[in-house]
Amino acid sequence: MDLTTNILLIVNIVILGLVGWWLSKRVRSKLDEVEERHRRRWEESEE
Repeated sequence: MDLTTNILLIVNIVILGLVGWWLSKRVRSKLDEVEERHRRRWEESEE
């Protein structure tokens, strides 16, 4: 394979890895928010 092809392939893999990491971080953050809302709702209903 050509050198530029290898470089572009590596750059694309790195970018895809960063996007995947960012998306998983966002999903985890949203799930934490939902869990916190549910926990607060349960605490309010117990009172």
